[in-house]
Amino acid sequence: MTDQLEPLVFAFLEDHLKCQRGLRPASIRSYKESLRLFLQFATKDKHCRITCLKLADLTGERVRHFLQNLEQERGNGVRTRNQRLAALHTFFEYLAGVSPACSGKHSKWPPFPSNAGNRARLCISNATRLMLCSLPCPPSGSARPSLASLPL
Repeated sequence: MTDQLEPLVFAFLEDHLKCQRGLRPASIRSYKESLRLFLQFATKDKHCRITCLKLADLTGERVRHFLQNLEQERGNGVRTRNQRLAALHTFFEYLAGVSPACSGKHSKWPPFPSNAGNRARLCISNATRLMLCSLPCPPSGSARPSLASLPL
């Protein structure tokens, strides 16, 4: 990685995720694995060594190809693919905040392919419906229950 990319990746993992956001080690490992997979894919896609990779090489188009690769070549499901996308989204948001060269560059993210987006929305709506149906109704005239009183 270049002098510019390597410290940004390190700062994202060690400072931003661990110190600023206070994520647990397992979560940090997940972010690290997502970045590792993406950077390896980017080096293969660009036909270069990882030491030659630059911020300009990390484009939305390359993210789209990476996501397709996860599903088609690696056989990952939609949930895993979306988890990797969320990690990359967080990384690019971090880059936009700390690196003036990145601000605005990665602001437009690739949309979910229609099949994955519909399945994800369906899962969320079904889960929300089930959760809402399982909540107890407060007696009429009483105050709303606090989060602590709701069943888990």
